[in-house]
Amino acid sequence: MSSWLDEVARPAHMEHTIFHKKLGMKDLTEISMADLLILETLEDSKTGGKEVEFGYALGKFQAKEVWIVGTLRNVFHPLADRFFATWEECLAYLGSIK
Repeated sequence: MSSWLDEVARPAHMEHTIFHKKLGMKDLTEISMADLLILETLEDSKTGGKEVEFGYALGKFQAKEVWIVGTLRNVFHPLADRFFATWEECLAYLGSIK
């Protein structure tokens, strides 16, 4: 699981730009190590970062699975490996994998 689900706060002594650079590098490293990236499109992104992460995961080709929970919103979303309308569907599928 990625650490961005429980992101740390920016240290007071660190500039915003440096902090964001470090976060981005950490996120890409975690995606590289992951077997699966799930993009949720149920809500609009306030930052757009998850679309970059999605594209980065797609760029890994056969190295990882890429799934979407929600609607397809751009021309790259159909490139994902699996699609689920809801988290309930996605979790049920995950629970069925042996």
